[in-house]
Amino acid sequence: MMREWRLVIGLWVVAIALAASVVMRHFGSVAAMPVSTAPRVGSPLPPLEALTLAGGDVRVTGLHGHPLWINFFASWCPPCNAEMPKIVARANALRARGLVVVGLDQQENPALVRRFMRMYGIDFPIYIDPGAIAQRFGVSGLPVSVFVDRHGVIRMVRYGELDAAQMDGALAVILGS
Repeated sequence: MMREWRLVIGLWVVAIALAASVVMRHFGSVAAMPVSTAPRVGSPLPPLEALTLAGGDVRVTGLHGHPLWINFFASWCPPCNAEMPKIVARANALRARGLVVVGLDQQENPALVRRFMRMYGIDFPIYIDPGAIAQRFGVSGLPVSVFVDRHGVIRMVRYGELDAAQMDGALAVILGS
């Protein structure tokens, strides 16, 4: 009986050590990023390299001339789920005015992302960020929205869930430029 308890305790210690290692690797790299390297409001949007849902590489470029809303999200994130219907509604309503919306899922399985897209009727491009883009922008929590004007200049970065008025205010800035 004592042997079994030692084995169980040993397995728990190993599991906790592995979990701590994964958490430190993930969060440690974001927290250690110097803030000064993050793109700033008023600076040009840098090229973004992500993965397609099919697993291929994609470079998000060539969007100058269009106001752009980049949304960092994950399907497991309650605030991301709460704001997504509002994002979809605005993407559909403002498409004729040139608005481009791009979703950057944070390191999830493509099947989960597809299910999320179906659940909310998302028809704008969604790519998977393996972590480099979020790290570059200093993202440490979700959701995060980046609003870029038609000249490719970052006009706003908003952290956390946006309500309708906040979305509309940010969109007015990039659509009016």
